[in-house]
Amino acid sequence: MAATGTINEVITRADSFTALSSPSKSTIHRMQRSRLEWKAEIRSLQTITLYRGTPIPERTGITLNDFLVAEVLHTPDGIVISSGEVDEDGYGLTFQEAYIDFLTSVHDRYSSLQHRKKRLSTQELSVLKNLRRLF
Repeated sequence: MAATGTINEVITRADSFTALSSPSKSTIHRMQRSRLEWKAEIRSLQTITLYRGTPIPERTGITLNDFLVAEVLHTPDGIVISSGEVDEDGYGLTFQEAYIDFLTSVHDRYSSLQHRKKRLSTQELSVLKNLRRLF
C-alpha cells in the first residue's frame, strides 16, 4: 500500500499500525528508524495561500480566479510545493524555481484534464472540478 497524505499523517498511521498489529521487534525498529530518517530529511514545512489574481508564470494573461492553499516542504535537496486539492507538485532548488514549476504544472494539469474530460477517472474528474474553480 502506498503512503499518501502529509508526512505527519503517514507517520501517525504508521504509529497506529504498529500499535494495532503487534509486529515483531525488528519491524518496530525499522519503522522507528524510518520515522527518524523522514524527520531528518525535512527541514521545515509551511502552508502558503496563493490568492486570486496570482499570475501563472510563462502564461501571458492567465491568473488564478480563486485562492489555492499549498504546502511548502524544505528538504536538503531543495523545495517542494504541493497541493492535494489539485494533486500537483512543483520542485526546485530555490523557492522561486519551485513556485514557478508548481504554478505552471497546475495550469498544465488543468489543460491536460480539460482536453481529456470525457475519458477521466473519478479522481481526475474531482481534480478537474477543483481546477475549474481556479481557471
